[in-house]
Amino acid sequence: MTEIEYREVLQDTLKGYTQSAVDMIFKIKANLPEKAKSVDIGIHPNQDEDGMFSVMVHLCGPDLYVLNKAIADDRLLFDVKYIGGKLYPNVPILGPDEVSFSINDLIVEISIDWVKTIWDLSGGLKIPGYVFGDECTS
Repeated sequence: MTEIEYREVLQDTLKGYTQSAVDMIFKIKANLPEKAKSVDIGIHPNQDEDGMFSVMVHLCGPDLYVLNKAIADDRLLFDVKYIGGKLYPNVPILGPDEVSFSINDLIVEISIDWVKTIWDLSGGLKIPGYVFGDECTS
């Protein structure tokens, strides 16, 4: 699979989850604790660079556990996992030695664009927001 093909498949997959992610942002906004000072949206690819990743909302402020517990049901905007032996959603799973590009870097790049879209569509949370990616090479 080429970088362009991987990009297109991942963009299409995330696009299919846009409305559910927007709905979750609205729910978080409705349950946002007063003490939340900012929000980080983390893009968390696996260390193995195999294509598995999640996109999660992290509230920042005093007592992180309490803040994030308040939004626990809605903070996972996207997650690739195995359910009953099947990959859900069906994203390409590749080994880093099978491609000539960094899978995690591309996941983070594409996901940042997706987060910008859901943030624009939802109006955000009315507190400062940041997006970060884990396990990148650059």
